[in-house]
Amino acid sequence: MIGQNKDLSSIPLRTDIHIHSSFSDGLNTPEELVLEAIRLGYQEIAITDHVRRSTHWLDGFHREMERLKKLYADRIDLYSGIEAKVINLQGDIDAHPNFCKMVDIVLGAFHRLPIGGDKYWSSEDIMRDQQTALQYWVTSITNLMNNQAITVLAHPTAILKRNKIYLQPHLKEAIANHASTNGKVFELNVKYGVPDNEFISILKNHNVQLIPGSDSHSMKEMEETKEFLEHQSHLHHSHVITLADLTYDGKS
Repeated sequence: MIGQNKDLSSIPLRTDIHIHSSFSDGLNTPEELVLEAIRLGYQEIAITDHVRRSTHWLDGFHREMERLKKLYADRIDLYSGIEAKVINLQGDIDAHPNFCKMVDIVLGAFHRLPIGGDKYWSSEDIMRDQQTALQYWVTSITNLMNNQAITVLAHPTAILKRNKIYLQPHLKEAIANHASTNGKVFELNVKYGVPDNEFISILKNHNVQLIPGSDSHSMKEMEETKEFLEHQSHLHHSHVITLADLTYDGKS
């Protein structure tokens, strides 16, 4: 199990797995974000930009991230990543397979709820049939955890929270058990406040590893979320891992 022997209770861990740059929908360049992270006292960060299969800038992103890793190696540990949405019930993501080989970390996320065949549930349809929507989500996230390209599940229940869908404890148990079996890591996402405390407790009971992420899209958001990220790291320190832990065994 990744990081199971690491005791973080006595160190001021400052890590963030989820930051977006101007390569996708962030406001600041990767270098600006790195310099802000250094100013804020972060020990490590990952810049994980949104991609689609049609994304054309990943070569440039890769080159820039490798340059920054070398330039600031003595001041911060820097990791590259992508965030890709789930596109079907089989748990596939909206990223070309080659993309995953070019970065350190791959985040799988639900931005919309897939139906299949490049179609998605509308907010109106979800509100009309929340129970069926929940079943689709459970199927999708279960299969996402089978996807070997995925390193971390980003803001895993945010789409349910946004649509006011309650995730029953027995489903949380089943998902946590599947995550543990497949060695998947769950993000403690401070932007959306997910997973909730009950789900976090269940994940910990199943020895699922956790990692804090701000989902920041600017230097300002990084500053605003820093203290809460640290709080999450210490509150759940027995199951929180570092980016170094996450990438220790190589890329997924």
